[in-house]
Amino acid sequence: MKDDQPITVEIIQAMLQAHGFYHGKIDNDWGPQTQAAMDSFQRKQGVIPPPWLIVAERELGVHETPGPQATHRIIEYAEHTTLKATSDEVAWCSSFVNFCIDLAGYKGTHNAAARSWSTWAAPTNFRYGAIAVFSRGDPSSGMGHVGFAVFRNGNTIALLAGNQSDQVCVHTMTADRLLTLRWPA
Repeated sequence: MKDDQPITVEIIQAMLQAHGFYHGKIDNDWGPQTQAAMDSFQRKQGVIPPPWLIVAERELGVHETPGPQATHRIIEYAEHTTLKATSDEVAWCSSFVNFCIDLAGYKGTHNAAARSWSTWAAPTNFRYGAIAVFSRGDPSSGMGHVGFAVFRNGNTIALLAGNQSDQVCVHTMTADRLLTLRWPA
């Protein structure tokens, strides 16, 4: 595979299947079976998933509730920030990361802003499960997105995060929007 070729969940599933780690349908949906296959692949390489990523994996599929009702679990994520949102109609990617980090026994930023993670812990190169902070929209706007990096190929990073298509899932992001990767010291 060329380094500049965009990678999709479907391509990752096919790669994992070709190496005997994934046995499900190649459907471009990063669910628990794809995550388990990626974890097995990483373990085979000697990489153990960090504890916050294990917490995040258990949340795959949590999604917003349409209409005025809010998804209780997303409100629980918000309890890990000073925002304490009572609606799932707010940006909640940082709330999700704070939830995962806190439950894993680390201290998060407790800030609902995605870019608050830009100075958390220590900078790192790509690592399985590293906290990845991205710009969103105009890079000077201060808006961002944050989640856990689970795969990188060239200019594409697969990110397990909250508030992606209104749910906890894995989507691919372009590395040119990446601001920093962080890891606890």
